[in-house]
Amino acid sequence: MSQNVFIVFTKPFNFMTEIIGFATGCLWRWVEDNNRAALLNTISRLNIDAVELTFANKDDLFKFKLTNTMIKWLKSLEYVSIHAPFGLMTKILDEERPLVLKTIERLYLLVNAKTVIMHVNQLPSPDDLKKYRFHISIEHLEKKKNISLKEFDKLIKNYPDAGICLDTSHNYSWSPSETKKMVELYGFRITEVHFSATLRGKTHRSMEVAPKAFFKSIKPLKDLNVPMIIEEDMEFESFEEVESEVFAVKQVLEK
Repeated sequence: MSQNVFIVFTKPFNFMTEIIGFATGCLWRWVEDNNRAALLNTISRLNIDAVELTFANKDDLFKFKLTNTMIKWLKSLEYVSIHAPFGLMTKILDEERPLVLKTIERLYLLVNAKTVIMHVNQLPSPDDLKKYRFHISIEHLEKKKNISLKEFDKLIKNYPDAGICLDTSHNYSWSPSETKKMVELYGFRITEVHFSATLRGKTHRSMEVAPKAFFKSIKPLKDLNVPMIIEEDMEFESFEEVESEVFAVKQVLEK
């Protein structure tokens, strides 16, 4: 089995009943023992239906050790995704990359993940990806990465069976209409939405500081039938603050 697999969600999907998830990367500041799996002890207490396991680098991936309880909980969720290391092609040596991808494959199969998120500028070749048993979704990046939607479209041509990860914060850094453009272009291919705001050029901000124009920019998401994954750079220090932010996101998506 290669990554050439389409994902189908059967759950009726609108802003009242959608799948809401949480990326482990939201709480990267909370990790003390270098095993990011420990974050699941906190995240599992949230009222969510999905999780994205985020790996900023290969060390985060290699040190990720799940307990049987964590595996059981992840398998009980409606949706699990994995975010590949951000520098998959630029910060990992060629001879190390097969082990990284194989480790992702093992984790993918272990937790019944649905897709692996990869940045559009960090894609292994299609031939290399065919060696592994996971589906991929390609993420559009923020404006400072200088990959326009036109260029993004060119880069994904060789990955016709890949999904698309729409990031509301990245999109808004380009323009308030970027999300609408992506939904119109790739609606049928979008597998997951990274949900957070942008404020004064800073991405992955809280809903508490989102400008009014941001809320207007996400209205096209109503046409999608995919999980909404909260992916913020959270500076909260307590579980109650995290819980409050999840509640705030749900309120936004219910409007």
